[in-house]
Amino acid sequence: MTSFQVQQWLRQGIAAAKAGDIERARELLLQVVDIDEYNEQGWLWLSSVVETDEEREICLENVLAINPDNRLAKAGLVHLRNRRKAVGPPPPEPTPEPAPEPPPPPSAAAGWWAQPTSIQVEPEPELVAEPVA
Repeated sequence: MTSFQVQQWLRQGIAAAKAGDIERARELLLQVVDIDEYNEQGWLWLSSVVETDEEREICLENVLAINPDNRLAKAGLVHLRNRRKAVGPPPPEPTPEPAPEPPPPPSAAAGWWAQPTSIQVEPEPELVAEPVA
């Protein structure tokens, strides 16, 4: 991959982010940082289009690992961490209600004759012998 291609993806990713095409921007900027993990601008712009604060924090920490003096990354991390303190930890996931226990099987001691049945027994028709001629 050429440096020219990486710069082109960076420009296109920034343009997509500015235009509000977040998915396309994320796709392009991920390509940039996959190829050039020291691309400060790629990480910084990627932080603006990732889905979660945890991902945003990782991007900004990567920017500061590349350039400890990056003011935007510092400010972004301070903002994220202050927001996390203000909001507090996320609430725990609610536990689902346990399923009701099925009724116990009928006791074998009761025998099959004591079990309810839904079979309807119809009376047998009477057999009538016809006279033989």
